[in-house]
Amino acid sequence: STVYRALWEDREIALKVYKESAPERHTRKHPMSLEQFEHSRNLAFYQAPGMARYVAEPLGTLVVDGVHAFRQEKLDGELYYFYYKRRDGDVPPKLFEHVERMVALHHEAGLYDADLHSMNVMVVEDDDVHGVARRRRPGAARLFLYKAMTYPGLRAAGAKELFL
Repeated sequence: STVYRALWEDREIALKVYKESAPERHTRKHPMSLEQFEHSRNLAFYQAPGMARYVAEPLGTLVVDGVHAFRQEKLDGELYYFYYKRRDGDVPPKLFEHVERMVALHHEAGLYDADLHSMNVMVVEDDDVHGVARRRRPGAARLFLYKAMTYPGLRAAGAKELFL
Protein backbone atom coordinates (compact mmCIF):
# COMPACT_ATOMS: atom_id res chain seq x y z
CA SER A 1 0.00 0.00 0.00
CA THR A 2 0.95 3.64 -0.40
CA VAL A 3 -0.14 6.56 1.76
CA TYR A 4 -0.94 9.87 0.08
CA ARG A 5 -1.44 13.30 1.52
CA ALA A 6 -4.89 14.27 0.30
CA LEU A 7 -7.61 16.88 0.62
CA TRP A 8 -11.02 15.48 1.62
CA GLU A 9 -13.92 17.90 2.14
CA ASP A 10 -11.51 20.79 2.82
CA ARG A 11 -9.47 18.75 5.32
CA GLU A 12 -5.95 17.50 4.74
CA ILE A 13 -5.87 13.75 5.42
CA ALA A 14 -3.75 10.64 4.93
CA LEU A 15 -5.17 8.28 2.30
CA LYS A 16 -3.86 4.72 2.37
CA VAL A 17 -4.41 3.10 -1.04
CA TYR A 18 -4.00 -0.68 -1.11
CA LYS A 19 -2.18 -2.59 -3.81
CA GLU A 20 -4.60 -4.04 -6.34
CA SER A 21 -4.15 -7.62 -5.08
CA ALA A 22 -4.41 -6.84 -1.34
CA PRO A 23 -8.23 -6.63 -0.96
CA GLU A 24 -8.76 -10.01 -2.65
CA ARG A 25 -6.03 -11.70 -0.59
CA HIS A 26 -7.58 -10.28 2.59
CA THR A 27 -11.10 -11.50 1.80
CA ARG A 28 -9.80 -15.07 1.47
CA LYS A 29 -8.99 -14.95 5.18
CA HIS A 30 -11.58 -12.53 6.53
CA PRO A 31 -15.22 -11.84 5.60
CA MET A 32 -14.85 -8.05 6.05
CA SER A 33 -13.22 -6.00 3.27
CA LEU A 34 -9.64 -4.90 3.91
CA GLU A 35 -10.44 -1.20 4.13
CA GLN A 36 -13.42 -1.84 6.45
CA PHE A 37 -11.31 -4.16 8.61
CA GLU A 38 -8.53 -1.61 8.95
CA HIS A 39 -11.02 1.18 9.67
CA SER A 40 -12.80 -0.87 12.36
CA ARG A 41 -9.51 -1.85 14.06
CA ASN A 42 -8.23 1.72 14.05
CA LEU A 43 -11.58 2.94 15.34
CA ALA A 44 -11.36 0.43 18.22
CA PHE A 45 -7.93 1.81 19.15
CA TYR A 46 -9.05 5.42 18.72
CA GLN A 47 -12.18 4.95 20.85
CA ALA A 48 -10.45 3.02 23.64
CA PRO A 49 -10.41 5.12 26.83
CA GLY A 50 -7.47 7.54 26.78
CA MET A 51 -6.27 6.53 23.31
CA ALA A 52 -7.60 9.35 21.09
CA ARG A 53 -4.50 11.39 21.91
CA TYR A 54 -2.28 8.60 20.64
CA VAL A 55 -4.05 7.31 17.52
CA ALA A 56 -4.67 8.99 14.18
CA GLU A 57 -8.42 9.48 13.84
CA PRO A 58 -9.92 7.00 11.37
CA LEU A 59 -12.22 8.87 8.97
CA GLY A 60 -13.64 6.20 6.70
CA THR A 61 -13.07 4.15 3.60
CA LEU A 62 -13.19 4.72 -0.12
CA VAL A 63 -13.78 2.28 -2.98
CA VAL A 64 -13.80 3.78 -6.48
CA ASP A 65 -13.31 1.90 -9.75
CA GLY A 66 -11.69 -1.06 -8.01
CA VAL A 67 -9.34 1.10 -5.92
CA HIS A 68 -9.66 0.41 -2.19
CA ALA A 69 -8.51 3.01 0.33
CA PHE A 70 -8.66 3.97 3.99
CA ARG A 71 -8.93 7.62 5.13
CA GLN A 72 -7.47 8.88 8.39
CA GLU A 73 -6.19 11.98 10.14
CA LYS A 74 -2.89 13.21 8.72
CA LEU A 75 -0.26 13.45 11.43
CA ASP A 76 2.42 16.11 11.29
CA GLY A 77 5.49 14.58 12.83
CA GLU A 78 8.41 12.26 12.27
CA LEU A 79 8.51 8.48 12.28
CA TYR A 80 10.16 7.30 15.47
CA TYR A 81 12.84 5.44 13.50
CA PHE A 82 14.07 8.69 11.91
CA TYR A 83 13.50 10.73 15.08
CA TYR A 84 15.74 8.30 17.00
CA LYS A 85 18.45 8.28 14.31
CA ARG A 86 18.45 12.08 13.92
CA ARG A 87 18.97 12.47 17.67
CA ASP A 88 21.66 9.72 17.87
CA GLY A 89 19.45 7.82 20.31
CA ASP A 90 19.03 10.78 22.66
CA VAL A 91 15.27 10.52 23.14
CA PRO A 92 13.50 12.41 25.95
CA PRO A 93 12.37 10.07 28.76
CA LYS A 94 8.91 11.68 28.52
CA LEU A 95 8.51 10.10 25.08
CA PHE A 96 9.08 6.61 26.51
CA GLU A 97 6.45 7.37 29.17
CA HIS A 98 3.97 7.99 26.35
CA VAL A 99 4.86 4.73 24.62
CA GLU A 100 4.46 2.84 27.91
CA ARG A 101 1.10 4.57 28.44
CA MET A 102 -0.04 3.60 24.93
CA VAL A 103 0.79 -0.06 25.56
CA ALA A 104 -0.97 -0.01 28.95
CA LEU A 105 -4.10 1.59 27.43
CA HIS A 106 -4.10 -0.96 24.58
CA HIS A 107 -3.97 -3.82 27.06
CA GLU A 108 -6.60 -2.30 29.36
CA ALA A 109 -8.92 -2.16 26.34
CA GLY A 110 -8.13 -5.77 25.38
CA LEU A 111 -6.37 -4.69 22.17
CA TYR A 112 -3.20 -6.71 21.67
CA ASP A 113 -2.46 -6.23 17.96
CA ALA A 114 -1.12 -2.66 18.11
CA ASP A 115 1.86 -3.42 15.83
CA LEU A 116 4.03 -0.81 17.57
CA HIS A 117 7.44 -0.52 15.98
CA SER A 118 9.74 2.29 14.90
CA MET A 119 8.21 2.65 11.42
CA ASN A 120 4.64 2.58 12.79
CA VAL A 121 4.94 5.26 15.47
CA MET A 122 4.92 8.97 14.66
CA VAL A 123 6.49 11.48 17.06
CA VAL A 124 4.23 14.53 17.09
CA GLU A 125 5.30 17.71 18.87
CA ASP A 126 2.97 18.66 21.71
CA ASP A 127 2.78 21.83 23.81
CA ASP A 128 3.14 20.11 27.18
CA VAL A 129 5.86 17.58 26.35
CA HIS A 130 8.83 17.17 24.01
CA GLY A 131 7.00 14.88 21.65
CA VAL A 132 4.07 12.51 21.88
CA ALA A 133 4.25 9.05 20.34
CA ARG A 134 1.24 8.37 18.14
CA ARG A 135 0.40 5.10 16.50
CA ARG A 136 -0.11 5.55 12.80
CA ARG A 137 -2.05 2.41 11.94
CA PRO A 138 -1.57 -1.34 11.69
CA GLY A 139 0.65 -2.29 8.78
CA ALA A 140 1.59 1.35 8.18
CA ALA A 141 2.79 2.23 4.72
CA ARG A 142 5.24 4.79 3.43
CA LEU A 143 4.33 8.45 3.74
CA PHE A 144 6.26 9.41 0.62
CA LEU A 145 4.24 11.66 -1.62
CA TYR A 146 4.03 10.76 -5.26
CA LYS A 147 1.54 9.71 -7.92
CA ALA A 148 -1.29 12.18 -8.45
CA MET A 149 -4.77 10.75 -7.91
CA THR A 150 -8.22 12.30 -8.06
CA TYR A 151 -11.64 11.01 -7.02
CA PRO A 152 -14.91 12.88 -6.48
CA GLY A 153 -14.42 14.99 -3.34
CA LEU A 154 -10.76 14.02 -3.08
CA ARG A 155 -7.57 15.57 -4.32
CA ALA A 156 -4.36 13.75 -3.53
CA ALA A 157 -0.82 15.05 -3.49
CA GLY A 158 1.75 14.66 -6.20
CA ALA A 159 5.50 14.77 -5.65
CA LYS A 160 5.68 18.12 -3.85
CA GLU A 161 2.36 19.86 -4.28
CA LEU A 162 -1.17 19.55 -3.07
CA PHE A 163 -3.76 20.00 -5.81
CA LEU A 164 -6.35 22.33 -4.31
